[in-house]
Amino acid sequence: MGKSKNFKFPERLLSAPIGERFAYFEGKTIKHPILGKCYEKIIRAVNPANSGVIIFVIGPTGVGKTTLRLKYEQEIAAISANAMKEDPGHIPVISIVANAPENGNFNWKEHYIRFLGEANEPMIEQKRKSLKRRSAHESFAELGLKKNAVATEFRQALESCIIHRRTRVCIIDEAQHINKVSSGRRLLDQMDLIKSLANNTGVPHILFGTYELLTLAGLSAQLNRRSIDIHFPRYPFNPDDKSDPFLCCIRTFQETIPISHTPDLIDLYDFLYAGTAGCVGLLKNWLDRALFECLDHGEEVLSKEMLESTVMPPNKMIAIAEEIKRGEERFNHDPSEEVRKVLGMDTTLVAQLNEGPTVPRRRRVGTRNPARDLVGNRKHGF
Repeated sequence: MGKSKNFKFPERLLSAPIGERFAYFEGKTIKHPILGKCYEKIIRAVNPANSGVIIFVIGPTGVGKTTLRLKYEQEIAAISANAMKEDPGHIPVISIVANAPENGNFNWKEHYIRFLGEANEPMIEQKRKSLKRRSAHESFAELGLKKNAVATEFRQALESCIIHRRTRVCIIDEAQHINKVSSGRRLLDQMDLIKSLANNTGVPHILFGTYELLTLAGLSAQLNRRSIDIHFPRYPFNPDDKSDPFLCCIRTFQETIPISHTPDLIDLYDFLYAGTAGCVGLLKNWLDRALFECLDHGEEVLSKEMLESTVMPPNKMIAIAEEIKRGEERFNHDPSEEVRKVLGMDTTLVAQLNEGPTVPRRRRVGTRNPARDLVGNRKHGF
């Protein structure tokens, strides 16, 4: 199908080098309904009434959590632009990606070091030369730390840094890696460390992660009181709905692929959904691979054969789909009846109150109303 004259990308790209065309599309992101809703929930959750709160943003792999994080960071930086000009030392948001541990246990010392490294990065060009990026060891020395300092010292240094930098929010992406510990007891310790860091600084912490993060989110009553869960789900399968948001995402990407002929992706809805489980991030990654294949072969039409050659293998998609199913069941489980039982409430009475008042039935003509009948002969004392 030929592309209309209204290009959704710069027309000059059609004659640009392959690398430039691919880089343009690879950097393309779109705002879609679920991402927008989650973004608004984060904005509402990060407010003065929730100082020190821990916010869990949880969803399947490839749903768009990193895109959401980057969008939020850009917004915070834009809002704080004037404050950063007035105070070059002000860092409104400190964000890192949690590393998977090498030895089975999450490394908190490395985690604090990486946070401190991000805190010493200049965020605007107008910062003074004295705030140019320095090596990590030089920064630690200025904080009174040695190379062999223990994790507690690094945590205290980080708390001081967050307070003095007047940081508004701290972000950890891929936070499910914090789950990696050798025992259940240490799992609770993991969240206690984050909770203490948020409490001591009064700064909200946002943890982005897969459904594995649910294990951390509900560890203790105290944590539940100080945390907010935001579900970032996939899109459901709605092939008959022409306004289906996932179909709209397919259409948007289709119109922004920098090739001379628009690929007919709309008719491949079922095929694209099965290869992505309704996750926009997975869809984008797949189209990136297919476009590179297309450009590398000198083609100007993205064929179904190219999509088939770049789709994620079935065994990997099955694993992703099963993880999504388990995660959705845990996230959407309504424990309200269980809560009533734990609290010793009469669940039958509560259910009746929830249903509202009952309307008495009308009796048939000739049917007696309930009454107590006399038994025996009262004259004989019975």
